[in-house]
Amino acid sequence: MKQPYVEKHIHKPFIDSDKMMFLADVYQHMDMKDTEKKQIIITVMLVQCALDTHELVPVNNDSMLSETEKQLAVLAGDYYSGLYYALLAEHGQIRMIQILANAIKQINEYKMNIYYEEANDINELIYFLMKKESLLIVCVAEEFQLEDSFIQVVEKVCLLNRLKRELVAAENNDPYYITDSLYKMVHYATNTQPLHRMESEINQQLIELDQLLSLLPSSFNAIRDTIREKFSLSYHTTIAEDG
Repeated sequence: MKQPYVEKHIHKPFIDSDKMMFLADVYQHMDMKDTEKKQIIITVMLVQCALDTHELVPVNNDSMLSETEKQLAVLAGDYYSGLYYALLAEHGQIRMIQILANAIKQINEYKMNIYYEEANDINELIYFLMKKESLLIVCVAEEFQLEDSFIQVVEKVCLLNRLKRELVAAENNDPYYITDSLYKMVHYATNTQPLHRMESEINQQLIELDQLLSLLPSSFNAIRDTIREKFSLSYHTTIAEDG
């Protein structure tokens, strides 16, 4: 993916380590060659990089980006998408191409829901954001019929990571593309300070994540401990875990 000219004009692709961790966990117990697992994980992350790179393109003309930067963001995202398709096709992974193509379609639909402010309330907006952030990993996990508790944890972690990035961006007056919609909805719905409402939403999501982690089967102990450490969550035992 390294391209000096592109990196000179736009940000280097962001590699989401949590999403890569979830993918590695999905394939941990699959009866596949390690090289094949690695190849699929790489291709899924290429798709994620493509989606993230396309988000660098502003939705209005108020951006400080030059035309060159805008065009390169579009082309780089398309290039990463082309790489994922070429790699999977080369290895005959037609089913995985179908899974990822369907995930991309759904993610773009949720993006449009957010762009055009189609959420009826803040809960629906948060739901759109959660689906947009997690669907790529969730679609792969569902293909291999992983536990619902694992999928719910994936959704919560992906949502929390994005909300935290949104909060930092808002504090620095450098909003992501959903922040304006979030700010408007928070202000009109609750008449409270948007930053306080975002912090409150993050705290609520952390509580729900902690509860979901307690429901994970023992086979997910490693990933549970990693997430609890990342978000500084206390360890709660359950009857299922003790058993």
